[in-house]
Amino acid sequence: MRYLFYFFLIFSTNLIFAQNSKEFYDNGALKAEGELTENLREGFWITYYPDSTISAHEYYKNGELEGICKYYDFDGNLQHIERWENGLLEGRASDFYPDGQLKKTGIYNNGLNEGEWYFYFENSCLRQIGNYKNGLPNGDWYIFHENGNLYQKGQFINNKENGLWRFYREDGSLEFEGSYKDAERIGTWYQYNKKGKRKTLKF
Repeated sequence: MRYLFYFFLIFSTNLIFAQNSKEFYDNGALKAEGELTENLREGFWITYYPDSTISAHEYYKNGELEGICKYYDFDGNLQHIERWENGLLEGRASDFYPDGQLKKTGIYNNGLNEGEWYFYFENSCLRQIGNYKNGLPNGDWYIFHENGNLYQKGQFINNKENGLWRFYREDGSLEFEGSYKDAERIGTWYQYNKKGKRKTLKF
């Protein structure tokens, strides 16, 4: 009889602290499903759009996102993938175009963009390469035309343009150059024609 009591106690505890849960839209369509522990999301959860298409695969620990999570567009294509640790974004995150082509990718540290991030056009050519520090653009940035030629290059310091910046035409020829200090133009700026002849710009 004692063993039956312990079995009932353990079974009852599992019912209390680990329950399957479902959430619904106002129209009755399933919105999300997963497991609750002490009324907090735990483990693997699936969320849905109102038309029942899957919108996300998420993992939780003590009610907070934890681990790799994936998000999908209305057509079911993978749109975004990210990793959570202790309630913050950590490690690599990536966005995708509907055809699966990479849109952007980079690293999070303590929930903030960090280091070098890459951005792409739909044709898979680089759109820009930029550096972040503590979530803000900081360091060298390169921006490209869709044909792959360099469009702009320069440096950010704490999300503000600083130092020499150069701007290029689609054919790769230099068009403008000049310097910034805290996002304000300083010094002499030049414009170049396609033969390389320059003239001073006035602002």
